[in-house]
Amino acid sequence: MPVSHSSGFCVSGHHLFDTLYHALALLHPEAVLVTADRRYFVKAQREDRIILLEDFYAPKNGYAR
Repeated sequence: MPVSHSSGFCVSGHHLFDTLYHALALLHPEAVLVTADRRYFVKAQREDRIILLEDFYAPKNGYAR
């Protein structure tokens, strides 16, 4: 089944994994894509649900659920 987003965003020239994982993060309310790809981040950040790896912080005891 194809995955789409209502805003119709498309970021070309990037690895398929970046765009697919970001699409999944957009579909799941608690999900956020953490990426080290600054170029992809700059193009895709307007869609939200994405953060750069260098800005990501996880507690030492793991994710709080």
